[in-house]
Amino acid sequence: MSILLLLMFWYGVAPSIGIWFFLPMLLVAIATVLGLSLWLSALYVPFRDVGHLLPFLVTIWILNVTFLPKMLEASGALTSTGNVVESPLAADLPNVVYSIRIAFFIACIVHALGDGILAGVLDTGKIPNGLRHSCIMLVIALLAFLII
Repeated sequence: MSILLLLMFWYGVAPSIGIWFFLPMLLVAIATVLGLSLWLSALYVPFRDVGHLLPFLVTIWILNVTFLPKMLEASGALTSTGNVVESPLAADLPNVVYSIRIAFFIACIVHALGDGILAGVLDTGKIPNGLRHSCIMLVIALLAFLII
């Protein structure tokens, strides 16, 4: 930020009113990232298996947010141009995208259950401890899908 202000002064560019909105939003973004990372690090200490679930959830989130809407957008572009598409998937693409989302949800549930039980058994050698880990990971997966 200081480099930006220095360069603006050097080239004689006056900051607009938008700079007053940028600084508070930057502080909110920093506080959000810091809060989320502190919360996840506190969760990571007693439950090390959370570190295996979170990258999986982030991958599913990225696919849900970027890839699947683009599939629907491409389908809409094909139907608006009047081109006849011979693929059975393209004819019923909204249902296919919905099925993909359900498959993502099931994959997250299976991943949370399996990793939780495995981590608990490896940690103490007892299945009930693994079920405790699984329950926590299932709650995280369900909350992640509510956000998506």
